[in-house]
Parts: sequence; C-alpha cells; structure tokens
Amino acid sequence: MTEIERRQCKRYKTSQNAFAVFRPNYHKLGPIKNISKGGLLFEYIDHENPEKDIEKGFEREIDILISQDNFYLPKIPCKVKHNSEVIHNHSFITSIHMRRCGIQFEELTQHETDSLASLLSHFESLH
Repeated sequence: MTEIERRQCKRYKTSQNAFAVFRPNYHKLGPIKNISKGGLLFEYIDHENPEKDIEKGFEREIDILISQDNFYLPKIPCKVKHNSEVIHNHSFITSIHMRRCGIQFEELTQHETDSLASLLSHFESLH
C-alpha cells in the first residue's frame, strides 16, 4: 500500500544554516530540514523531558533564523502537526533525545508572507 501525499505546497530542502526555535523560552532549537509556504519540518534535542511531548494541534510561535544570510523572521504563528522521536541506530547516542517536529504556519501577516516567499525563492535557487 502506497502512502498518499497530502502536502499542498512544494517543500524545499534548506541549507545547513537554517534553524527554527520555539518561543517564548527558546529551549527547543534545531535545524530546519525542509520548508514550504505552508510550514516546515525541523529537528531538535529535547533537553527537558523527553516523555513530555509537544502536543499535536497546540498553537505556538517560532522564529526562523538563517545564519549565513542574516535572515531572522520572529514570532511566526504556527500549529504543531506532528512531533515524534527520532530513532538513531547508533548506540553511543542513546542519552540524546532527538525529536522531529512538523509545523503548519497560521495566519501570517503580509510582511511575514513576503519574507517567507523571499526565503523560499532563495532555497529554490540552490537546487
């Protein structure tokens, strides 16, 4: 049985210098794996409590940072679509709890929409 693709927006792979972080505590920071005009996927190390998951459907804000381009887009309203543990096959990193989190953007302002479009254009030009 094949899985049905549900994404409505084209996803772009990002550079190694693209990061997302949850607000307001900034304790869940990690690299963005891919991004679209509808959302993004990023991974982070869960330092606090690996058993306490960020709830699906929970509304939050994230910041997007691209270090090499001095790009910073703060306070993006979003909703957590999924948040799952990343299972590694390496026994030496069992004490590190990585999570993969899918984010859906919510009600962006015109400035946020324009900034995101510019960012996506940049990633599209890299491929």
